[in-house]
Amino acid sequence: MHIKSIVIDGFKSYGQRTEIGPFDSLFNAITGLNGSGKSNILDAICFVLGLSNMSLARVSNLRELIYKNGQTGVIKASVTITFDNKDKERSPSGYDQFNEIVIRREVLLNSRTKYYVNAFNATNQQVADLFHSVQLNINNPHFLIMQGRITKVLNMKPNEILAMVEEATGVSMYELKKKTTRATIEKKDNQLKQVDSLIAETIKPKIEQLKQEQSGLLEYKKVVAELEHLEKKYIVFQYIRAEKICENAGAKKVEKQNKIDALKQLIDQNAEKVNEVNSLIVRLEKQKDEESGGKLKELEEKLQEVQMSDAKQTGDINILKDSLKEEEKELKQLEKLFNDDKKLMASKENEYNKLKDKFESLEEACRNDEALVKKAEKDLEAIWNGLSRASDGKAAVSLTDQLMQAENELAVIGTENQKAENMIKHCKQELIKKESDLKKEKGSGSSLSRSIAEKENDLEKLKNTICHFDEERHKQLIDERHSLKKEIDIKKEETNNMQYKFPQSRFDYNNPTPNFDRSKVYGVVCNLFAVKDSRAFTALEIAAGGKLYNVVVDNEETAKLIFEKSQMKRRCTLLPLNKIEGRDVDIRALRNAEKHVGKENVCSALSLIEYDPRFHNAMKYVFGDVLVCPTMEAARKVAFADDVQKKTVTFDGEVFDPSGTLFGGFLGQRGQNLVQIKKIQKNLNDIRALEDRLQIIVDELNSMNAASQKFTQQKNQIDLLTREINLLKERLQQTNEHLLINEIEKMKVSIKENEDLIATNVERKKKAEKKMKEVQFKLKDYKNVREKELQEAKQMLEKAKKNYEKSQKAIASSKQTVSALLLEIEDLKKSSDSYKPQIDKSEEEIIKISSRIQTEEEELKCIKERVREIQELVKEQKKTLKSQSDEISKLHKQKDRILKIVEDTKLEIKEIEHEISQIDDDSKEANRVIKSLSKKNTWINEEKQLFEENEALATEKGQELHQRIQKLTATKTNLAKTVNMRANIMLSDKEKEAEELSKRRKIIENDKAKLLRYIDEVDQKKKDALYNAWEKINKDFGSIFSTLLPNSNAKLDVPEGKTLLDGLEVRVAFGEVWKESLTELSGGQRSLVALSLILALLLYNPAPIYILDEVDAALDQNHTRNIGNMIKQHFSKSQFIIVSLKDDMFDNANVLFQTKFVDGNSTVKRTEKSKKSQK
Repeated sequence: MHIKSIVIDGFKSYGQRTEIGPFDSLFNAITGLNGSGKSNILDAICFVLGLSNMSLARVSNLRELIYKNGQTGVIKASVTITFDNKDKERSPSGYDQFNEIVIRREVLLNSRTKYYVNAFNATNQQVADLFHSVQLNINNPHFLIMQGRITKVLNMKPNEILAMVEEATGVSMYELKKKTTRATIEKKDNQLKQVDSLIAETIKPKIEQLKQEQSGLLEYKKVVAELEHLEKKYIVFQYIRAEKICENAGAKKVEKQNKIDALKQLIDQNAEKVNEVNSLIVRLEKQKDEESGGKLKELEEKLQEVQMSDAKQTGDINILKDSLKEEEKELKQLEKLFNDDKKLMASKENEYNKLKDKFESLEEACRNDEALVKKAEKDLEAIWNGLSRASDGKAAVSLTDQLMQAENELAVIGTENQKAENMIKHCKQELIKKESDLKKEKGSGSSLSRSIAEKENDLEKLKNTICHFDEERHKQLIDERHSLKKEIDIKKEETNNMQYKFPQSRFDYNNPTPNFDRSKVYGVVCNLFAVKDSRAFTALEIAAGGKLYNVVVDNEETAKLIFEKSQMKRRCTLLPLNKIEGRDVDIRALRNAEKHVGKENVCSALSLIEYDPRFHNAMKYVFGDVLVCPTMEAARKVAFADDVQKKTVTFDGEVFDPSGTLFGGFLGQRGQNLVQIKKIQKNLNDIRALEDRLQIIVDELNSMNAASQKFTQQKNQIDLLTREINLLKERLQQTNEHLLINEIEKMKVSIKENEDLIATNVERKKKAEKKMKEVQFKLKDYKNVREKELQEAKQMLEKAKKNYEKSQKAIASSKQTVSALLLEIEDLKKSSDSYKPQIDKSEEEIIKISSRIQTEEEELKCIKERVREIQELVKEQKKTLKSQSDEISKLHKQKDRILKIVEDTKLEIKEIEHEISQIDDDSKEANRVIKSLSKKNTWINEEKQLFEENEALATEKGQELHQRIQKLTATKTNLAKTVNMRANIMLSDKEKEAEELSKRRKIIENDKAKLLRYIDEVDQKKKDALYNAWEKINKDFGSIFSTLLPNSNAKLDVPEGKTLLDGLEVRVAFGEVWKESLTELSGGQRSLVALSLILALLLYNPAPIYILDEVDAALDQNHTRNIGNMIKQHFSKSQFIIVSLKDDMFDNANVLFQTKFVDGNSTVKRTEKSKKSQK
């Protein structure tokens, strides 16, 4: 690869576009007067190669590279170099397909730079990688030889010359690897120390601990086994006892039922005897009554009459109740219509909300479409600017970037697949092992599973029987109660603070007499009215003056009583309503005032307030016939008008009195008192409303307390049972079987996930490969691809604009629908509001009917009381008649004895029936126990035939067995808190971990030994490579120096008493005589030695281009001419660009470029040796 041509535009002294070339592929020379711009050509080449150290270009910053710092209208500097790339063996990596590589770099006034490679944007790193691949590293520029570098080489010490040789040959790489390897060995030593520390301090103590925990686990398992045996024994005891209860239940019931039948026959017999005795008593009493005058008959007739009244009153009440039901039915219909409208309105509101959401989504879609339009415009602009649109719809980027992205994607997919395959292999190996362990632990958690199933069954039953209680409502009421209390406290505190500032707004007094009716005291005047116009507060306060704080009472007696006997907290004036009188508004004067200033500019003070009609006289007394105007001008006209002559107050508080008094100016706090008092009044009203609401909530909470307590009790039982289930589940999860199942499931999931990842990556890999092929195709056929992408970008922009217009139309249509639905919701709201008066009227009617029913029921109560009284008289009369006859008395005694026998028999029957019920309950409970035990313990059906042989269990003391089970359960519970259920597994894992660490230690020791052997190998390779390089460089060094200075020789020699690795020194010979020191050489000869050494080092690893800047400055004509011959002889595959002022140098060049400074700009003329013609 070599330079074909250079285009410089606005760079340093080249203010105009200057094309330099074509360059010769071997030897080019640049000459010209000092300051004509010859070195600026070299700076331009270095600028394109990626120069970042501006001192090499003799400037302090990038902006100084622009022609005259951009002060002449040139806003950027650019350099474009065309490289010949036909030699594919020496082509940059990744650019084999191009015969020419055009690289352009430009810098703007803001010091920002841009790179373009073959017209595509490129990053600094991409360009640096390109040049590094062909040994053109501008940060370590061996290809750039300046005059100062030659002087530096002359003063080098042996070890520095050796370092140059190592750098040129790449041997320094061995030292870097050696250093890296030593760091790795140090890491291995640290790893060995860590492994030893881990085994001694962690693994071994943990293994000892786990062995102890394993002993505890064995004891725990022993207790569990004994407990399971005793529980099974106790279950057998319960089962046999329940079976016996079921077997004996039938015989006991038959026995009890026979006894009941016998007792019922006895009751029937006694009932017949009672009827016979009653008939005899009635006959005897009737006969006795007839003999005593028929008083009993009269009382019975009166009783019948009163009972008729009772029946009539009951009928009237029933009619009223029917009316009440009808009214309630009508109320329900109204409420139904009201609720239907509410539901419909809620439905419409829901529909409105959905439409609103849809409208918002349409707006979002419209915004997205607008964004797509902007993106399409941006993509089109980017493609115009030379970028390429990505196939996946992302932002346009360069084709080179797309290619790198595809390559990176393939690398990532390969890494992911490798990791996934390793993970699958590892999981499958572990899975086989864990499944084997699971078979050994099978069934270890079955008893816990049964216990969990039983508890969950009990929990489900408890949930089904839980009382219906609105917990959310209860919580809401409690929160609202708390909130209301807090709000009331805040309001009260605020009101108290305000009342403290305005004590005159309150009237505090003690009751003058016990049981004094405080409703006779109506309160302070300022609290008895409301202001219609907020602008009038100040005017009303001024108009009322001190009367605003008088206290209104019902009459003069109350006022006198308060003055004489009540201890008032402050002095005040009392206004008895039956005595107080005030002046009425003078209507004539008001009409005249309206004529003077207009009706809207004057009114009476009384017309600005609202009050209870009871307080009319008091308000007339306080405000009288005072007039109020909004402005001073209107007030002045009204007050002093001859046909008005009334006291007038403005809204701002100025007072105009026809007697000549004028009051106004700064009022201070006085004009604001009434405003504050009304705030106090509003706060008090708010507090009363909040307290009413609070009382309603408290009442509702009180009504819910019983249900709340029951619900809380049941909920606590559920929570307790839930905790027990969770504890059992936690214990189940700690069993070896469960842990192994979980680990197996995790491994299966991991295998599935990694297999899915590999399957997914197949498609990703195809896409990435397809993408890479597409980009490579685009790079080959850039022009056609660009035209196609431009066409597609235009089509996408057109499509995006159409979609955007469609979205805007959809938004307009949706907006109309939403508006129509809003109108419909408003109509429904009006309709539902119209039902409220009808509902209120119906509720009032229900109250009236309920009141009438209550009155009628009270009358019925009186009638029933009258019936009871007459019945008592009848009873007394019968009692009298009864006492008149010994025979009747004997019959009654006989009847009572029989009835007592009947009652005792009935009680006995009830006791027997209760015993039968108890037998049924015991039988049902026994059946339930049998079913429950059979369901929970499937082994019962299998071992049932063995119970008869083990009959002794049924008679064994179950209590002792139960106590033993409880004791073992407590022991098991205590052990479960401390025992490590995973001790066996953990011990096995730790022992394996110790084994793995031992293996790992051996691997680390082996790795360390390999690294030490590797260092020895690297040292040997370095020595071999250095000896080979020394021989090659020495040969070239001597050849180049003899070409530059005939009949002479030069070499790099090892200093006496040292080795090659200690350093090298330069030796020079003239003829056959070797000089002892370079100080014996002239300045020119020493420069030739240094130049020869530098070129020999470069020849070991040649670069495609070499740049020499006045390296012949200290040489005479012969030596200068010899440099040209040497370049042709030794560097036939590299391109040389040499700046020189000597004819002997550029006479040897194939192409000569001459620079001149014309009219403030550098110019270049090209001369080719073969044609000697100017281009």
